[in-house]
Amino acid sequence: MMEDESGNNEIQCSYCGKWIYEDTPCCPKCGNYTDGKGPYERPERDGRPLPRIYVIMGWLVLIAILAPLLLTVVQWFSK
Repeated sequence: MMEDESGNNEIQCSYCGKWIYEDTPCCPKCGNYTDGKGPYERPERDGRPLPRIYVIMGWLVLIAILAPLLLTVVQWFSK
């Protein structure tokens, strides 16, 4: 959701992607109702955190990327 300089909130049409005012029931570009069921739909997470497995896998990928780099830097400084 975006807010323009006049204080009106805008949302992205879930069918065509155009930014429209939040209180507009029908998109002026594509004519579809703004029900959130189109291809541009952004699912709400309802404040739920990411599943723990995603966090763990993210950290493992980060370590796998940074470990060789750090080892190379340490070897370079020890010469």
